[in-house]
Amino acid sequence: MRNAPSVTYPVGRCAFHAQCLLVLAALVAMSLWAWRGSGVDGRLWLAMLAGALVWLAWALHAWWNMPVGQLRWDAQATGVQGLETGAWFWIDGVSMAPQPVAGLASSLDLQGLMLLRLRAAPSVPRWVWVQRARDPARWLDLRRALQRACA
Repeated sequence: MRNAPSVTYPVGRCAFHAQCLLVLAALVAMSLWAWRGSGVDGRLWLAMLAGALVWLAWALHAWWNMPVGQLRWDAQATGVQGLETGAWFWIDGVSMAPQPVAGLASSLDLQGLMLLRLRAAPSVPRWVWVQRARDPARWLDLRRALQRACA
């Protein structure tokens, strides 16, 4: 894609991600319920229950603290290496200061929903979900820009 248009797209917590976590938590709860009466040692069962509760607390914390902001493709900007035309920026929902994105990769593409890995130069990769429902009018522009970046 040579001519992907500039686009700014909202990013935030994803309902699909939350639903996956809830389904997984329900499966774990049903497994623990089934094992409760199957002769498993009580201490082992309590350890599994404690592990499941710790996982659930961590998963809810991680979902609640998902990055919120905007992902911006500027077709006129100079890239991070200075060679290519076009650059990605992350605009945090708190500071509102654009930060250049050194790397961008699509890890999961479900057509109306994508999981992206953003890598700013000095920091740890950031995982974000983008959803068509957040801005349907700009969804195809975002996909064109992502195809250009991930090609």
